[in-house]
Amino acid sequence: MNKINYPILSLFIVALMLISCSLNTKSKKVTDNKTAKKEHSLSWEKDKLRPQTGKIQISKFIDIPSEMIGSGCGISFYRTEKEYTEQEYIWVDDITHGVIMINGGMEKLSAIIENGKVTSVFKNSKYTVTYKVITSEPLSNESAKLKGTLTIKSIDSNDSITINVIGLSGC
Repeated sequence: MNKINYPILSLFIVALMLISCSLNTKSKKVTDNKTAKKEHSLSWEKDKLRPQTGKIQISKFIDIPSEMIGSGCGISFYRTEKEYTEQEYIWVDDITHGVIMINGGMEKLSAIIENGKVTSVFKNSKYTVTYKVITSEPLSNESAKLKGTLTIKSIDSNDSITINVIGLSGC
């Protein structure tokens, strides 16, 4: 009867998991046909999704950049309950850094710290993103369901857009 070498089998399984995770957790833009079609076929919901006009276009994304996964606490925002259910993000942060897809490109922003405290304002060389929580419903000791607004402002052109969002915060 053959003996199974459990340490080698365990190492093999861990290696497969790491390879699989590294392939699946890379950030991706909305470029594949299935995702692009899904983005364009989404029906506009009254008062939740309004057609975007102007120079700032926000797109949803599915994959969170790998450097943000497992980093602890954070917030994620969505435009609709459907996007929330399907985990189609428009904003994800880990308290100190946030990501958003603007005009087809993933933008990474850093939190603004005032008086030693992290604020709800994030910034990079192109954009400032501010979120405002209007209602917060506790889900557990460490998480809450949020409703609020997300404002994106271009630093160069002063164009801006404010959208209603729902989301989660937690650790």
